[in-house]
Amino acid sequence: MTRTFFFLLLTAFASPLRAQPAAPPAPPLRRWVDFPMLSLGMRVRAIDDEVRERKLRQLQQRSQIRVRLKFDAQARYTLNVGVFTGTSFISGWNSTGLGTGGGATTHSIKQLFAAAQPVRGLEFQLGSVSPVRGESTAITSYDEDAYVTVARMSIKRRADVFFDDITTSVGHLGDPTHVSIVGREYRLNYYQVQVSRRLSPRLALSSDFSRVDEATTWRPAALIGVAESRLVDQMRLEVYHRGSTESATGFTVFGEKQVLRNLRATLGYADIDLLYGNLNDDRFFSGKRVFGILAVPITPELNVQFFYGHAIGDHPPLPLKMRTELVMNYNFIPLVRRSGWF
Repeated sequence: MTRTFFFLLLTAFASPLRAQPAAPPAPPLRRWVDFPMLSLGMRVRAIDDEVRERKLRQLQQRSQIRVRLKFDAQARYTLNVGVFTGTSFISGWNSTGLGTGGGATTHSIKQLFAAAQPVRGLEFQLGSVSPVRGESTAITSYDEDAYVTVARMSIKRRADVFFDDITTSVGHLGDPTHVSIVGREYRLNYYQVQVSRRLSPRLALSSDFSRVDEATTWRPAALIGVAESRLVDQMRLEVYHRGSTESATGFTVFGEKQVLRNLRATLGYADIDLLYGNLNDDRFFSGKRVFGILAVPITPELNVQFFYGHAIGDHPPLPLKMRTELVMNYNFIPLVRRSGWF
């Protein structure tokens, strides 16, 4: 009787294990290549000057492709290539020819770098990569479409070094009129150290110190959870101070709120000095501005965003007084994964 009971018990536990289907085979090409970025965007933008005269209204197109070639199954050693639209160093958009100005079909290699992670929490990168921003955004840092050509080391071993991330970069930043990494003149003029730490689920901090030529810039930033206020879910504060013969300080502060399930709203204020260099987000560049963003994810692949920015004050006159944008972006990565090849 006892033997029969244990036999039935063992059969009951073992049967579900035998009934489980085998894990599906991995896509054949995923071992060697994947796409960290693959998207297509369209936007309508309108810009008014200081006398509220419409200076620009056009339809633009953007494509972003980044391919990662993996030399090992764990993707610890990779080669990354990024091809993007855009007719300038900080622009990722091509005009379609509809509206103000002519059309463009420029595609350029803006990213080309090798990455190595010999041990957990330690990564090396060499080549043209996106800038590291920490908790800062492109408003007070560099535009999302900009890149730096550097040797970079990132340490992400919080238990050993206190910070979540310590990143150092040495290399080149410059020549904003040249779009591609091909044909640029490189020189050693860029140095950066950035650290970040999440102190709690409600507070994350970062600090960035960089030097470009003779100008040094310090960029502290904080992301603060304030859901109890019921006005916003989180606040972000970014400050920069530039130390040189043209020293200046600027900042931005904005709040984000999940208004509805598929609607996220952002409202903020930015004060960027007039000599900042126009390498930051081209929605802001310089001046004092209020701005708002409405982000609506239509599907996991498609999202829509509306942006409005308005400069405050008339001294000195700013060529970019008011700017509105309607942006649609489609992310092809889920579609590529569903294909069964990657």
